[in-house]
Amino acid sequence: DQDAGAIKYYHTDNSLNFTTNGSSTERLIIKSTGNVEITNDLDVDGHTNLDNVSIAGVSTFSDHIHLKADSKHLYIGASDDFSIQHNGTNTFLRNGEGQIFIQDDQGVNITNAASNKSSANFYPNDGVYLYFNGNQKLRTTNTGVTVTGTVVATGADINGDIDVDGHTNLDNVSI
Repeated sequence: DQDAGAIKYYHTDNSLNFTTNGSSTERLIIKSTGNVEITNDLDVDGHTNLDNVSIAGVSTFSDHIHLKADSKHLYIGASDDFSIQHNGTNTFLRNGEGQIFIQDDQGVNITNAASNKSSANFYPNDGVYLYFNGNQKLRTTNTGVTVTGTVVATGADINGDIDVDGHTNLDNVSI
């Protein structure tokens, strides 16, 4: 046994153990296998290079998380059921089990990278809006669909009413 002020350390056959002076609680254990056990928090300032980290419990991050390699996956689920991957050009979301649900009380908006042109908006209790080049072309309503612009129906069957306001040009109509 050795005493270094507030830290006491001793050696056993298989490890080097450190305790706080006056306590028998081991704070740091260095095993003969090279494994290290720390009984409380580990506070690291600066860059830390860790290979093969296994975390059992909750991890909390207070800043960005960077995965700095193309064509690698972020897996979620006990059997890697869901993955996110970026191959350097495109991004892929893959779901191998069940369905994907996007839940939001305010709505979901899909836009371009600059967020100045919508592609699609989905609002609870208000409808779905589809856009072309940022211009609304289709909107669902509680009574059907509102279309802005030209409707092209090639070989399509339309069940229900069509209410057209404005000029209508119909070719080959079968009633």
